[in-house]
Amino acid sequence: MARTALGHALYRDTHGLEARVTVASCTVSKRFALDTPKATIRGWQEETRAARRRDSGNGQAGTIAEMIDAYLSRPDVKAKVSYGELQRSLMRWNARLGTVHSHARDSEIARHALVEAVRAALEARSRETCPNTANHDRAILGACWTAQRGMQAWNPVKDVPAFRLETPKVRGVSLEDVDRIVSALPPTPDAARIRLLAHTGLPPAQIGRLCPDDLDVLAGTIRVPARHKGAGASARTLPLTARGKEAAIRFVQVGVYGAVPTLRLTRLFAKTVRGLRISNVRLYDLRHAFAARLYVSTKGNREVVAQFLCHAPGSKVTDRYVQSGVSAVLQDAVREMDTQVH
Repeated sequence: MARTALGHALYRDTHGLEARVTVASCTVSKRFALDTPKATIRGWQEETRAARRRDSGNGQAGTIAEMIDAYLSRPDVKAKVSYGELQRSLMRWNARLGTVHSHARDSEIARHALVEAVRAALEARSRETCPNTANHDRAILGACWTAQRGMQAWNPVKDVPAFRLETPKVRGVSLEDVDRIVSALPPTPDAARIRLLAHTGLPPAQIGRLCPDDLDVLAGTIRVPARHKGAGASARTLPLTARGKEAAIRFVQVGVYGAVPTLRLTRLFAKTVRGLRISNVRLYDLRHAFAARLYVSTKGNREVVAQFLCHAPGSKVTDRYVQSGVSAVLQDAVREMDTQVH
């Protein structure tokens, strides 16, 4: 989004005017219509600056919620590819720390209270999910704080150490269970999406970006758009397995192009596996299962698996997907050696 500076702490973009006020490394902003008189905007800046300075003297200059709201309103933040994920994470912080005062410049007691509040929220997040997710939220809050307060300002997140990462659990589903799950799905558009996920390994977001021209069922290929998650991956055309071609034909027949309702797919999948009495299986495990089978069939070729999963070259994430297939690859290697000996 193009933005033009009209003066000190005053900017113009395609949506209007944005004024900012910074006091004690704390920045707040407010948007105005394009035809708003500058005198009105300057008046707001002066009143806000005076109020912030008064509050700063009492150690009550803003709360975590105000800091997060100001951060999320910034055009450069809204332009991020992962803005939706960023927003959800910071909204969780709003719920946990919204009433905790974020200005602790002159009071060691206030600083200690803020650090303990951040620590407690992170520990609760770790218990609810896992240490990896808690560290992810910790990084997001830390970046938000730095963006609003500046690089030189004190940051409470740095006083809370990151959690030790757990070894990722081996995820996967046997081919027999995949076939049972897919066969039990009802004849609905969402089921067509799940079938395509199971037999191509594509994540829901990539399936949602497919166009009619991307699926060539006669040639047995699928063109996958470029992926922006993580280090990103370029667009590519991949061959379809026999089951993948059947899933693609159903997908084309139903014509369920467009954004994928992930929550609805998750609920349909959960209902299906409950009916089959299959436990500890989630929707994304279908992608892990596809990767593991591909890893075994290619005798441990990680680069081929990464191509199908749309991972960046050399991505360590690929190793998580092939874990459940490592044992089978090792057994095949031993059998091959025994065959050569005899």
